[in-house]
Amino acid sequence: MPIQPKETSAVGSGFKVNLERRRLFARICPALTEISMSIGRDYLLKKPGRPSAPKLFLDTQVVPVAVNVAGGLEVAVDRAARRLGVRPAVILAGAVGLASLSVLLARRSRADRWT
Repeated sequence: MPIQPKETSAVGSGFKVNLERRRLFARICPALTEISMSIGRDYLLKKPGRPSAPKLFLDTQVVPVAVNVAGGLEVAVDRAARRLGVRPAVILAGAVGLASLSVLLARRSRADRWT
């Protein structure tokens, strides 16, 4: 049986509690209980103790390299922005524009070769 909201005043403020919110919470609570019960004891007992080999490889090899590259790019953009006296967003917008233009031109030239 869902929880029935009571008409009470908020502590010390004198305002009535928003009954619509309480009713919504009372309707959602049983659904949340059902969702939390779907991950049961059997699933937790069957879970492997260690991560799989591909996940371990990603976590120890790929992710640190990607983070280091991203950090290096951030430092390079920050230094270039300071030297040029422009905002880093302008440099990033220019780089993205040049990259998209080069992809567009490469696709056009490739399409011209085949026709």
